[in-house]
Amino acid sequence: MNKNQPVSVDLSGIEPERRDEVRRRLKALVEFESSPSRKKAEQFAAHLGLGVAQFYNLAKAWRTLQDPAAIAGGSRPRNRKTNIEASQAKILDDLMRSQPDAMPEQLIQSAERQASTGGIAMPSSDKMKRYIHANRARILPAQLAKLGDWIVDHTVLEIPIMNETTTAQRPLATVVIESQSNSIISLDISLGLPSAAKIAGALSSAVGSRGGGIDRLPHVTVGLPVVHDNHWADLRMGIETEIGPVLE
Repeated sequence: MNKNQPVSVDLSGIEPERRDEVRRRLKALVEFESSPSRKKAEQFAAHLGLGVAQFYNLAKAWRTLQDPAAIAGGSRPRNRKTNIEASQAKILDDLMRSQPDAMPEQLIQSAERQASTGGIAMPSSDKMKRYIHANRARILPAQLAKLGDWIVDHTVLEIPIMNETTTAQRPLATVVIESQSNSIISLDISLGLPSAAKIAGALSSAVGSRGGGIDRLPHVTVGLPVVHDNHWADLRMGIETEIGPVLE
């Protein structure tokens, strides 16, 4: 996409007072995705008044979902009903059940192919995507679940906070997800960028949530995110200090 070309998306599900900001974010994200780099991320983050980690989270959300509501910030998007015909809904529902790990775009393409053979006119892609997000079971995708018994990830919370030494910031949540149960077993909230130390703290809390201490903890594999500091030796030391021996 030409970086000077206006970004055209359906913003009807975004609060009117947030639409200009969403357009600004979309323009920055399109330019960033055309040639991503750390320097560009820092520039666009500063332009948007965000931290670099927050900007990377926005880029990931847009790349994955292509949904303006995912990058809107502010309050949650309006809970707008997605009214579609029963025949259209049945196609999408059947596909969501049969392809639980498919991306929304894949489901939409399959729905359009299936509908064309039956002479059914499907709604717009944006409307189908909203229907999928509103009605799909929230499960951990198989490609992520395969990364380990526990999955560590970071996300920026849309709750600006202030303290005595900083301007308003959105806190970082470091979560540990148990892939078998699709549940969060540890949540750590902090300020600043993701780091090995924060991962170690979240894993320590996850062990504590299991009860019985390290001696009763079964062998688990852990999927770790990429962090800016790459101090994996510190991560190992932190885990062994807080929890116990780490097996390669």
